[in-house]
Amino acid sequence: MIKKKIPFIILMFLFVGWSNVFASVQANKSTAPSKAVTYSNMYTSAGIHSHLYVKSMPLKDALGIIHNRFHVIFLYESDILNGKKVQYEKPLPDKQDAAVKAVLKGQNLLVNRLNDHFYAIFSKKKSNNDPASTSIRIQQTTIQGNVTDSQSGEALPGVNIVVPGTTIGTSTDNKGHYSLSVPDNADSLTFSYIGYKTQRVAINGRTEIDIALQPTTISSGQVVVVGYGTQRKSDLTGSISTVKGSDVSRIPTTNVDNALQGQVAGVQVTPNSGQPGASATVRIRGVGTLNNASPIYVVDGMITDDISYLNPENVQSVEVLKDASATAIYGSRGANGVIIITTKKGTRNEKAQINFNAYYGWQSIQNKISLTNASQYATLVNELNANEGRPPAFQNPSSLGAGTNWQNAVYQTSPTE
Repeated sequence: MIKKKIPFIILMFLFVGWSNVFASVQANKSTAPSKAVTYSNMYTSAGIHSHLYVKSMPLKDALGIIHNRFHVIFLYESDILNGKKVQYEKPLPDKQDAAVKAVLKGQNLLVNRLNDHFYAIFSKKKSNNDPASTSIRIQQTTIQGNVTDSQSGEALPGVNIVVPGTTIGTSTDNKGHYSLSVPDNADSLTFSYIGYKTQRVAINGRTEIDIALQPTTISSGQVVVVGYGTQRKSDLTGSISTVKGSDVSRIPTTNVDNALQGQVAGVQVTPNSGQPGASATVRIRGVGTLNNASPIYVVDGMITDDISYLNPENVQSVEVLKDASATAIYGSRGANGVIIITTKKGTRNEKAQINFNAYYGWQSIQNKISLTNASQYATLVNELNANEGRPPAFQNPSSLGAGTNWQNAVYQTSPTE
């Protein structure tokens, strides 16, 4: 009773996705009449069972199950399977050839394996009298070509070429060349490669197809450098801020640290002195230790504690890793935060470019404190002494004159370039 219910349930699944495609049978003799040949091209949602019984199931449905499991195609005359049911009583074998022989057992049919993906089925009665029945074979066309990069023109090895909807495919060799035998009814090929856009190309009767794949471009604002690689911003769970190289180079300073001042939330940059080009103290989310609280710098993958040698014009991007999840890859060294700097690099097969950037300016104090001159100071001191009952410190304050303005002497206008 259980065995009878199982084929009925499987038959209901297969009924939804079943489709038959008709092809021609090529006769060995030019006078042999053409016959309709059917091969299954069925895709259903029925799962693969390790112990599947197909006894009493229509033979056509059983072949459909084998097609789904092993991705093979059967060619046969449209009428030779009519009324035939599977006689095999054991579970369907797990191996491809054994499964095909099992469902055809006792059916008075012959099967010929044409290749890894195609089987031809014909009647034993006609095989002795009708030469056409022994010549069933699939018509195939060999397509070849080369796959290159659309920008550099270089050959791309390892590109996957597949006939859509089948398991027929190949890949390019180290010179970007491929050769693939496809069925005559195939109308297109799909080319896919990591880092490039997948393209589907119509065959249109061609036997040679050359294609140039386009690299997949990702906006610089969508990708950030994390640890030893990159991630999309949408995939990040840690706190990371990004500063573009253009935002760093536009600030007239010779120090990258100073260029980050005011550009990243939670990062405090304090110059160590007023001297032009002097280094700065960087703190990420405050002071987290009584010892050295400075972050570490990673320049093009190399960890360093000093980036004073780095020219801001050479910076491509700066990523500031703030919290524990973002800096975990660096262990205890990243406890105070990590600043990852990626410098500009050349591109292979790109023309050489020379950029010259220069600036000149000056630095001066913004707000000066209003001070007294020498005679004014002496007068104020004499008034203070008189109020406290002491004799005057200066006998003639007016004789001192204006004196020296030490504020002007110390804070002078200095050039910077």
